[in-house]
Amino acid sequence: MNFFANSHQHLLAELARLDLRVRVAVGRARRLHGDQAELRPFFIPEAEVDHLLEKPLGAPPWTAIALPPDFQADLQRQLASLASGIAAQATESRRRGVELRLETLQARLGLDAFDVDALLVCLAPELDLGYTRLYAYLQDDANYKHPTVELTLNLLCPQPADRLVHQARFGPTAPLRAHRLLHCLPAAGFHQTPLLAQALKLDERIRRYLLEDDTPDEQLLPFVSVLAPQRALDDLQLPAELKQRLAALAAQDQSTAVFYFQGPRGVGKQATAEALARQRRQRLLVVHGARLAQAPPAEFAHLAQLIEREARLQDALLYWQDFDALLAPAHAAALDALLHVLANRPQLSLLAAEAAWQPGLDALARPFFHVNFPLPTAAVRAQLWRQALNGRSAQL
Repeated sequence: MNFFANSHQHLLAELARLDLRVRVAVGRARRLHGDQAELRPFFIPEAEVDHLLEKPLGAPPWTAIALPPDFQADLQRQLASLASGIAAQATESRRRGVELRLETLQARLGLDAFDVDALLVCLAPELDLGYTRLYAYLQDDANYKHPTVELTLNLLCPQPADRLVHQARFGPTAPLRAHRLLHCLPAAGFHQTPLLAQALKLDERIRRYLLEDDTPDEQLLPFVSVLAPQRALDDLQLPAELKQRLAALAAQDQSTAVFYFQGPRGVGKQATAEALARQRRQRLLVVHGARLAQAPPAEFAHLAQLIEREARLQDALLYWQDFDALLAPAHAAALDALLHVLANRPQLSLLAAEAAWQPGLDALARPFFHVNFPLPTAAVRAQLWRQALNGRSAQL
């Protein structure tokens, strides 16, 4: 059975579906423009006015150019055949253990099928600049090199009612924008750009992710580290009861709890986080909290959202060290922003600090567990020194 050997092959197959839609739209637009295409920037032809008056609400002018019934039926068959073939190959790829980044992104960020197709519309000009000219042609403006919300809806929604329904997928709280996958750009000539006229730009981190680049968002590089954990819970010098409690935590794959690791430096908080991540078969995303706390409140809130997104992209357990740097009154706005992010995370979160802390009743709306890390006994400290020295002499 055919399958995709890598994620790039899957993307190219999905873009073939988009190409078919674009070809049909260009053909209809060419028939609409006719011989006046070169003069359109300078006047609005009478024929276009008639088309605008006759077309369905929310439809582009070129939809007034009707497709022959047999062509319309054949187009739908071709689209369905392409989709069916891609689905079959994707299933076989998953069976063989091949990760398809577009599918992974869909699952981790809660996207629906329309969202995925909208991402493909915006990914296309990032891979082939020819799409910028095709999009400009379809939008009757050489300056519109990115697809607008309107063009995206026109390409993906054959029926006017569908276009109205799917406008909501570009709202600020819908996944495409809430997770900053797409950015809406204002258009020239508007005091306040209508949603339909806003251009859509694929986020650079998402472009790199789809092309199998796992380098974190460049805005986060000073503040995060991504680790492939090597430690195991059994290797940690912790009380047996605490290990058992943490092992039970690691087994809760669907947990949305927040665990607060409290204890002085050197008691094994990060080592424990690494062991939990390893047991859950995840990476560990370490946030350098004291450094990030120095950011202005608005920048902090933005970066906290990107960190949450990065944890999902990396399939990483989130470990926020030096959380107590946010407990000073001067950082109240940043603390609120982080708690908002944690309250909406669908996964386990780990906070680490030296100071004691308890969230307010309405601050998290998540199960909250305080885990105290005691200072190691003299015997345990001696054992840790022996492990660190690994047979070397301790004499100076």
